[in-house]
Amino acid sequence: MLAWSDYVVVTADSVSMASEAAAAGKLVYVASAEECTGRASPPTPPLFPPSPR
Repeated sequence: MLAWSDYVVVTADSVSMASEAAAAGKLVYVASAEECTGRASPPTPPLFPPSPR
């Protein structure tokens, strides 16, 4: 998806996402914590259950 984008919006706490987008030559916009409002959605359950060991 990064290859198809014109620009990327990342959160300020994710240095790796900002670095990857910049390395791909994309415009990078960093959203500060003040701009992030609301609650995060719950994580998506895995498609396959973990295999027993």
